[in-house]
Amino acid sequence: MTPVIALLILIITMAIGVPIPFAFILSSAYICMVGNYNPLMLFSYGFQNQNSIILLTIPLFILAGAIIDKEESEKN
Repeated sequence: MTPVIALLILIITMAIGVPIPFAFILSSAYICMVGNYNPLMLFSYGFQNQNSIILLTIPLFILAGAIIDKEESEKN
């Protein structure tokens, strides 16, 4: 039941306009409080997953699109 409530917290907070990182923080804080998890474990797990080459490609793809768009707008 805890994952369902955490998901509802995430959806409701994003629906009312809370920025996405804060919505994730509230949802994970609920999981930590109800499940008696150590919040430091979540930080280390998140940091390990952020060191992925796949996650690096997303901002680089957006950057490449912005560079191409700027070059196209300068030609016109």
